[in-house]
Amino acid sequence: MKNILFLLSAWLICSLSANATDKVVAANASLPQGGTGTIDIALNNEQEFTAFQMQLTLPEGVNFVMNNKGNPTFKKGDRYDDHSLSSSALGFFTCISFSLTPIDGTEGLLLSINVSADTNTEINKTLKATLSNIEFTTTEGKRVQFDNMDINITITDPSSAGINAPKGGAGIPLKGWFTTDGRKLSGKPMDKGVYIMKGKKVMKP
Repeated sequence: MKNILFLLSAWLICSLSANATDKVVAANASLPQGGTGTIDIALNNEQEFTAFQMQLTLPEGVNFVMNNKGNPTFKKGDRYDDHSLSSSALGFFTCISFSLTPIDGTEGLLLSINVSADTNTEINKTLKATLSNIEFTTTEGKRVQFDNMDINITITDPSSAGINAPKGGAGIPLKGWFTTDGRKLSGKPMDKGVYIMKGKKVMKP
């Protein structure tokens, strides 16, 4: 009985240390209303992994950018040698290496998943996507599972995606002070930041 308890304790410690030293990171994202962007997934690892799978579930109003086969499109990171990456319509993303080659390095981007926001999605609203069924396989064939995680997706005003100086007739810059999203101020700004004056970007120290 003591031997069984010892083995069970050792297995639990090993499992906990695997999850403590290796971390999947999903960056929060910003999407312009009616536009596209990416959700980036990275891995910081001490163990060597040869394969993984994960599922991304998107909120209402945000969709995958699909290829001609009806599967989500993505761009893979630069941590792969002999690896094959694929996706499915259900939002599963899979990486395998038939030669059991480890993923390169100990940190960095795994993949950037292309997503889009509907044209009627509310601006300035933060939506939640979920990354789940996250499982990696080590070079020894051990499966390491990671907790589900939420990813915040903020819908932004497409007109403020860049800094555009407000202009009047014939393209002449308007007088006065403006915010970078084109909102006119009543006077010279008091707060620090970047503003537009006479069609030029100005830093207020």
